[in-house]
Amino acid sequence: MEPSWQAPEDSSTMPGSDAAISLAGVSVRYGPVPALNDVSIDVAPGEAIALLGPSGCGKTTLLRVISGAVQAQGLRRVEGRVGVVYQDLKLLPWMTVLQNVLLGADKLATAKSHALALLEKVGISDKAGVYPYELSGGQRQRVAIVRALCSGAEILLLDEPFSALDFLARGRLLTLVRSLHRETGLSLVVVTHNIEDAIGLADRLVVMRDGRIVKDFRNDRDTPGGESEARTAILALFRRT
Repeated sequence: MEPSWQAPEDSSTMPGSDAAISLAGVSVRYGPVPALNDVSIDVAPGEAIALLGPSGCGKTTLLRVISGAVQAQGLRRVEGRVGVVYQDLKLLPWMTVLQNVLLGADKLATAKSHALALLEKVGISDKAGVYPYELSGGQRQRVAIVRALCSGAEILLLDEPFSALDFLARGRLLTLVRSLHRETGLSLVVVTHNIEDAIGLADRLVVMRDGRIVKDFRNDRDTPGGESEARTAILALFRRT
């Protein structure tokens, strides 16, 4: 479904017109059930934010509104190409790793060399010719991320990217995504239930409940005690649910 658009004629007059992502007064209903209720948020170019909250709070719906996959009331403006890594990854089992990665690429000759370089960077260049079922969970996650990057994504959306991984694979992939974000300047939006993942990745922590944003604050990782304060604040908000 296409999202609803209510943009003014001159989008430069909109709040957040310098943002990579700008949503204002966004609402979504699934039948009689409100999934998002008057949500407004901006994401700056190159910024990483984490959407946290209990199941059913609207995190994934908000991510899908940003991607354009869910129709919404309100204002939506996204500057740049969007790549999405879904929780189920959506890798095609009859295609090799390289073929999966090249899906949606504009110029195959150029994209192939770029894809192989990215697969090398994430440590699975030797898997380019194998099929998804031959990979571990962490390796499949890397393939999905590389596929999004090969599509020319300037904004990367991740839906529970580490939920199916064991502790070691989770740590390696978290480090990889953080490295890719810093090196490429991608805008990054991550949906997660895991507070440690959010604190490890995001510049901003956005806590949701009942289809609304209840807290949006900076993640002061470089300030002594900053991570501890963020963790305490998030846990306090979760206890109110």
